[in-house]
Amino acid sequence: MAQKRFFDPMLPSTLQLVLWLSYINGFYGVLDILRGGLGLLGLVALFGAGGAYGIANERKIGYYLATAAGIVNLIVALLAFYAFGAAFLLQVAFAVALVAGALHPTSRRYAKIYLD
Repeated sequence: MAQKRFFDPMLPSTLQLVLWLSYINGFYGVLDILRGGLGLLGLVALFGAGGAYGIANERKIGYYLATAAGIVNLIVALLAFYAFGAAFLLQVAFAVALVAGALHPTSRRYAKIYLD
């Protein structure tokens, strides 16, 4: 039986970025849920963290889940930035980095070839 892991050091650096940013978003999603609400961002963050776990365990569905969660997070962050201004600039930067890392040609090629 294969060992389950939370991080795969053999991933390309772009997917490692996606992995860590998805886990960080998942952590903040858990904090959001503990604070009292299961809002859109909390749910998306949990899906992203699940996707990161899937990437670490070489599952293609994890890559798709983390990428979709990153895109939704980027859309919500851009809407919040447009509505409230510079207070959401850091969230936009994290979301852009996550989506850029997931859609980078190296990440897409690795996901296409090596992930099951």
